[in-house]
Amino acid sequence: MATDSTLDPLMTAVVRDCSNRSLLACLGQILAEPQRLLKVADSAYRHQLGFLKFVLMSDASGRALRLHVWDSNASVVEDVHSHCAEFVSRVVSGALEERHYRLAPGDRFTRFRYRFDAATGHAVAHADGSADVIEERATLLNAGTIYQRDAYELHAVEKLSGNAMTVSAWGPRVDEAVVIKPADARAEECAASAGMPPDAVEGLLMNIYRSLHAAT
Repeated sequence: MATDSTLDPLMTAVVRDCSNRSLLACLGQILAEPQRLLKVADSAYRHQLGFLKFVLMSDASGRALRLHVWDSNASVVEDVHSHCAEFVSRVVSGALEERHYRLAPGDRFTRFRYRFDAATGHAVAHADGSADVIEERATLLNAGTIYQRDAYELHAVEKLSGNAMTVSAWGPRVDEAVVIKPADARAEECAASAGMPPDAVEGLLMNIYRSLHAAT
């Protein structure tokens, strides 16, 4: 299981601060500094799993503080997947249901191997045969829930209410992930291009900042 000692302490502190004061401070600094906002906008995108992804903070090793937002345009249910890094996360608002799986022989799905390519700065994927999955359990993640996951754990998240949002601290992306998609899926569907207009990102983060500030 992932432990805080493998993650950046400052980023982890933001995740574990359920008052959201640390998260508000981070968002406030980004909104006040144009260069930081541009950096966040350059790496922001709608993730292939459906949510909006914002990297609020990162370091040279690849550790990152991320904000994920399941808005009205997000997919209701994600593909089953593992990750390229371990992480600790907190549900900031809304509610999610996390379903846990294990791989099994079968041909209902195509299994893709997915990894971050540091040389090109983006993820790459390739098909790795057929597979099936077996659901083992489901976990309800309400606002305030803090949870940790190892890179190899297979899961999928379902948005249960409104605009759900999480903040998470990630270790370096050193592992190869697995993505389970429909049998006719293509490798290109396992990744999305980064980059959003800075004014759009500023508006989204400002709305989040105001909502969190009003709730504190």
